[in-house]
Amino acid sequence: DELDDEDIFPSLSQVVLAGHSAGGQFVQRYAVASKFEPHIYELTYFLANPSSYLYLSKQRFFTGKKYCSRYDHWGYGLSGLYAYPQAIGKRQMRKQYQERNVVYAVGELDNERDRVLTDTCGAELMGSTRYERARFFFQHLQEFYEKPTHK
Repeated sequence: DELDDEDIFPSLSQVVLAGHSAGGQFVQRYAVASKFEPHIYELTYFLANPSSYLYLSKQRFFTGKKYCSRYDHWGYGLSGLYAYPQAIGKRQMRKQYQERNVVYAVGELDNERDRVLTDTCGAELMGSTRYERARFFFQHLQEFYEKPTHK
């Protein structure tokens, strides 16, 4: 709230909330579920190389892993929500995510598995590598919103 106070920060015009890897996962989930809307500055959500994404529907594009029943639960999707995101509602989360200024950075050469890549069933249904997961997630956004969304 203090960042949004013109008396404290009269020249503030832009804030970037950035995260890499697990931090990128946090930033994406925050962009989807946060109720906060700044009034005096533009807020950009910058996520770099997250290990997984929060999908806005149950559709997944990767078929290299067997189905698991909790693949779409919170953290990977909008099922099994806990109190905070449930209070916001799926429709509102989908709407505000589309409207928010979200920027993604993905390493084109990040195409090998490493020991820190999330390997839960929900994450595995997104792809085998960070780069592949990003490509499938961008495809998901394009089809879900029916137009290019974010950068």
